[in-house]
Amino acid sequence: GADLIQQNTDQKIIYTAWLELESREYESTRDALLQAAEEAGGYLESSNEGGRREEGSRWIDLVLRIPTQNYTDFLQKAGETGNLLSKRQEQENVTAEYVDLEARLESLETQRTRLQELLAQAQQLEDVLKIQQQLSDTEYQIESYTAQMRALSNQVDYCTVDISLHE
Repeated sequence: GADLIQQNTDQKIIYTAWLELESREYESTRDALLQAAEEAGGYLESSNEGGRREEGSRWIDLVLRIPTQNYTDFLQKAGETGNLLSKRQEQENVTAEYVDLEARLESLETQRTRLQELLAQAQQLEDVLKIQQQLSDTEYQIESYTAQMRALSNQVDYCTVDISLHE
């Protein structure tokens, strides 16, 4: 459709960032990070927490998914919640991969249509079974490529921000 052509002109880029923070106000910094993610329309993918309050050795690792359009703002805010020790960013252009998947899907859907037409005309049971097997393989590939495209789109739409906070 028209929207596919539109998407092809856009670059598909996966952004990932790693932030390392420390803070004397461990709890309020942690809450501020989660709050900032929520305000950016993001969500917590995973977290891992440890250390002891008595020793002031608490830490948390957060993996946040942030809508790509709010990525830069979020990084800015997150960096200000505590003392920023390090910040690393990466971007991966997956446009070619995405366009390739699109093309494969299109040809598989054409193949599926042809097989469905052949199936409707098949007279011999042997032919019917052969066509059904090919149709089933084609359906399987279509599902597989659709899942890959969905996963890729999710990574493009929501960037990954990995944050380590130490007390």
